Amino acid sequence: MSCILEALSSNGSLEDVLINYPVCGMSTFAIWWVTNDLPDSTIARFPPSSPRWYWAAVTFVVFALQIITDCSTGNFGISVVYCTHAGMLALLVKRFDSRLFTVDELWVAWMAVVIVVAVVLYYAFILPILDSMAHVVGWILGVACGSFYSMVLSTGVWRIIDEESLS
Repeated sequence: MSCILEALSSNGSLEDVLINYPVCGMSTFAIWWVTNDLPDSTIARFPPSSPRWYWAAVTFVVFALQIITDCSTGNFGISVVYCTHAGMLALLVKRFDSRLFTVDELWVAWMAVVIVVAVVLYYAFILPILDSMAHVVGWILGVACGSFYSMVLSTGVWRIIDEESLS
């Protein structure tokens, strides 16, 4: 239990808590905002099949993996969660851009990505290389989860884009 508390409190570092939790909250809000109007999956046969449930599940799993990794390596923080969000956001808005997202949604997504990149660069200068590798792994995980969603689960998204292209 103390390991979990240390991980969640960034091992007592107030500076890290004041950076990580607002950035994680902002990236979570950006995912929520951007996936607000995406259509439900037509492939997923299990309820719920909406994009928000997918992102919530990914966030929960990544958060749990972050805590497990923190406890096993002695590192602390939640940065992999917001790096995963940034990877997902970057992939989705790059892949679907204005064909699916409003200008406001694109703006929120890209601002979230830019803020996460700025925080990761800040940490790259002050923390050991292991932390930077964790940030890169989080980003790659986000791109992989975004790719899985956009290629497999989101046939409804591609159907809408195809219909708009044909009209």
